[in-house]
Amino acid sequence: MRGTLAAALRLLGVAAASGGLGAAAPLDASAEASCSAAYPQSAGIAKGNWIDISLPLQEGMPVWESAEGLPPVRKDASIEDDDEYNISTFPNLGVHTLTHVDAFKHFAPAGGPHDKRPPGTADDMADMPLEIFNGLVFVVDVPRDVRVLTREVLQKLDIPLTAERVIFKTANTDKRILFTREFDSSYVALDASGAQWAVEHPSLKLVGIDSLSIAYYPHLWSAHRVLLGGGVTALEGAELSQVQPGAYMLHCLPLRIPGCDGSPVRAVLSRMA
Repeated sequence: MRGTLAAALRLLGVAAASGGLGAAAPLDASAEASCSAAYPQSAGIAKGNWIDISLPLQEGMPVWESAEGLPPVRKDASIEDDDEYNISTFPNLGVHTLTHVDAFKHFAPAGGPHDKRPPGTADDMADMPLEIFNGLVFVVDVPRDVRVLTREVLQKLDIPLTAERVIFKTANTDKRILFTREFDSSYVALDASGAQWAVEHPSLKLVGIDSLSIAYYPHLWSAHRVLLGGGVTALEGAELSQVQPGAYMLHCLPLRIPGCDGSPVRAVLSRMA
């Protein structure tokens, strides 16, 4: 097979690791076939098209630990009401609302024991390197019976050794957990061992998830602190209902908010040429 993923791996010069972290090797025919089976091409997506994985900012979308969801947009001025222009405000909009990214300072200071960041890397949202959020990404399908992304689970997902960005598609997408007004704490995400696996992976810079948090609800502090303290950031609230597992290009731009610990984003995927 010579599909999108195989081309990506050939460009990177590695094969997918089997059963967790192993030694990188040249991509021979059998490895190429194995990689293409594990991460098939983006079926049904025309070349050059975009897949928006951002959630709509609208009334009733879920808010962390809230039963009410987002409030309606406030119309401060309206042409329909004989004003000369339209002006709207979305009240009480936090930086960790819907599809967003975490700055390193969200839970952890720099300099953890496995911190991958180069010395001097900024902790806050305004100055984090944009290359973290943009580039080759693997959308990885997680078995639907998995409730927690532990080290053991992640080791079985055949994630390439040189993968810098991974987004996990889990049972959250099937449950439409990102479209329920009332916050649901039963979402699938990483525990502390899964976060440690991501930090120990030789290349990962970003881990994404189809829930409002990358951290499993009982492990919020520990998983976030391990992940962010180790120099791996999180893309949270990824809407993956229209995304097949495979290799894509991620285009994701956070707002430049000095001193801040996160930012809403418009995140889209495009099929690789």
